[in-house]
Amino acid sequence: MVTNVPYALLPAGMVRFLYILRWQIELLFKQLKSILCIHQSHTKNANRLKCQIYGKLILAVILHRIHARVNNQIWKQARRELGFDKLYKRMQKRAFSLFRLILLSVEGAILFLSEEIHRLIKYCLKSRQRSRQTTLELLESGAEYHVLPIDTAYPT
Repeated sequence: MVTNVPYALLPAGMVRFLYILRWQIELLFKQLKSILCIHQSHTKNANRLKCQIYGKLILAVILHRIHARVNNQIWKQARRELGFDKLYKRMQKRAFSLFRLILLSVEGAILFLSEEIHRLIKYCLKSRQRSRQTTLELLESGAEYHVLPIDTAYPT
């Protein structure tokens, strides 16, 4: 890997971990495209297109917040990770039920979703390869690296 950041600001060992974080952002965009089809539309009407894009982005934020929260809990309890694609596909199957519940009662929909999350977790865990660390494990192992603040690295 090549960088023009001075060593005082970014130790060589830290570059790998920053790349891992950057790669997670690339995976996020890949998920938005492949799972949520954010790059596709079947309309030529500008207003409908905006509505579709906003709707997909709102859905992406909601799903990612649910995923982040549940994934964090699972990681803390069992050191396992929740697959976003698996979670999305299962949520998609339950979307109409959830929508009906929202129309009847938001509280009922929240109750359904909170109960459903526990069932979803069981079927949405990522497969684990024992031969390599997960991204979270790699990032945890790199936690000993500390980047100096700019004012410390370049005293005036």
